[in-house]
Amino acid sequence: MPISHAEPITLTCPACGTSHTADIWLIVAPDERPDLVEQIRNGSLHTVTCPQCGQTHTLDAPLLIFRPTAEPPILFSPAQQTSTEQDQRHAAELISILRQRLGAAWNDAWLGQGLTVVPRPMLLVALTDDPAAALQELAARMQQTLDEL
Repeated sequence: MPISHAEPITLTCPACGTSHTADIWLIVAPDERPDLVEQIRNGSLHTVTCPQCGQTHTLDAPLLIFRPTAEPPILFSPAQQTSTEQDQRHAAELISILRQRLGAAWNDAWLGQGLTVVPRPMLLVALTDDPAAALQELAARMQQTLDEL
């Protein structure tokens, strides 16, 4: 069974009102799906495109990253417009799904120090082998966003 996990959701396009279904990735195992890691890095993992009008919009969804050989092995990036209680519930649900997908391979020690929570803007830094370069890229993106305002 694959470790990475997406759930289908039904959406209504805010631009044209068309209802459509999209798969939203909630658990990503980078070793299994490097393509999804690239989407995390470029900010498009939770971006959906309306099949009718082509309008894109980004969904606010939680994300669990599973890297069994990294430290920490599990990262949780909460949705951005949620309460602490919602974040805790989402984390528990995603960890439960991950445990189920891993079966006997699950290791309780992965959460021995607690769950590492990474805000979405810092996820790029957390997923890189070169944190200094990632921080520079993040700063450049932030400046670009400010320039666009």
